[in-house]
Amino acid sequence: MKDLERDSFRYHLGQVLKELRENLGHSQGFVCKQLGRSTSWLSMIENGKTTTTLDVLNIILNIYGVSFLHFFESIELRNQSKDSNESIVESIVVIKKNERHPLIIYGLSYLLPYRKQQEFVRKNRIDFVPVILLANRKSAILQHAGEEYWYVVEGVLTVYFYKADDDLLMSQTISKDDAVHFNSSIKHQAVNQTKQPVKFVTVRLPKIF
Repeated sequence: MKDLERDSFRYHLGQVLKELRENLGHSQGFVCKQLGRSTSWLSMIENGKTTTTLDVLNIILNIYGVSFLHFFESIELRNQSKDSNESIVESIVVIKKNERHPLIIYGLSYLLPYRKQQEFVRKNRIDFVPVILLANRKSAILQHAGEEYWYVVEGVLTVYFYKADDDLLMSQTISKDDAVHFNSSIKHQAVNQTKQPVKFVTVRLPKIF
């Protein structure tokens, strides 16, 4: 890991030096003539293949009219930009239709959705889970961190909310195209009081926004 970090720093150092030189319109030959060095030496530095001493670096920066502070701030910004781009790429996840399995509620037991959906929640991602609640069945009373948004696709769903001591707080009945949004730390329960399965989608937000 230390070798990778060192290589990364050397690469960004070279890239910043190259950008400073090119922004001033200087050729490698012009700079190397003042340093008494070869263009191949400067090329290796700018390409991150090697580095130089602080004394020589200071001479180069004087030629470019840049302070040490500005120079190293520029390197840090490049590192932060790289890390930010990697985070953005890692945050993009595609789940195909045939990869998603519904959560089927038979009563107080569940057929858990596939592993990838569980990993979404553990990694603080927003995910939605298609749910089928069978006729005259109810889920367990649930309580956990985050938020949820339930959208009914088919049927009629009754959602019960409970106080900390399990006394009923309130209930809401929603049907096709209705939705309910709530803090998941409130005890909640999905109930199907009809003779037909209820299909709804839960959007799970691990953190409160």
